[in-house]
Amino acid sequence: MAGLFSESDSVPCIVAEVHGLQVPGSDPPPKQYACSADTGDLLFFDSDASMILGDDFEPGHTKLTLSIAAMTTSGLIGVQEAMLNDGSAIVSNDHERKSRRLTTTGTKKVLVVRVNGSHSPSQSEAQLYDDVFNDDNNLKKRYSECSDGKLNFAPATGTNVNNGVMTVTTTKSLSGMQWRDCGTIALNGARFIQRDFTMIVCPNVVNFGTAAAYGLMVRRVEVT
Repeated sequence: MAGLFSESDSVPCIVAEVHGLQVPGSDPPPKQYACSADTGDLLFFDSDASMILGDDFEPGHTKLTLSIAAMTTSGLIGVQEAMLNDGSAIVSNDHERKSRRLTTTGTKKVLVVRVNGSHSPSQSEAQLYDDVFNDDNNLKKRYSECSDGKLNFAPATGTNVNNGVMTVTTTKSLSGMQWRDCGTIALNGARFIQRDFTMIVCPNVVNFGTAAAYGLMVRRVEVT
């Protein structure tokens, strides 16, 4: 995350709750938070972020302005560091963003990112295209039906993107890797692809805790 602070001493990001899809018969995933920066970086916290967000926290509208002093060496937001009274973190509510919020309609570009490394997802690029955009029970079709045709998905385009799907390869071992780290690899690899929504597909050796998938509304990212 060093590049995040290359042009200034601080960076603003919007905080949202990360929701996990519960696996039947398992415990509900713990509540988590992430912070979405305008640079496209997705920052996670090293412990319970509720301690710095306050009673007025509103997912998708609370802005956190961070200094480099609040970041850990592993690229996480250090909650204890952010609580210090030295300007490491400033919390405010983004009322302008709230007042401009609109219902999502129209045609939106979706990018599906496969993360490949020591292990690979069970679905190929062609299979993922079929699941999301093409078969009889796909994501595109269901959202169009549920919205009465007001929300439609189209495959994102760009370098190394095939029918809305791309593969990002890493030399890091994916076995036991935390899902958020796998997601960061995917987002870094897709940094310059223009899209509205991102679906990230990681191999089943990645550690998802007690969840089957995670979704972050403010960044429109889902990790499966």
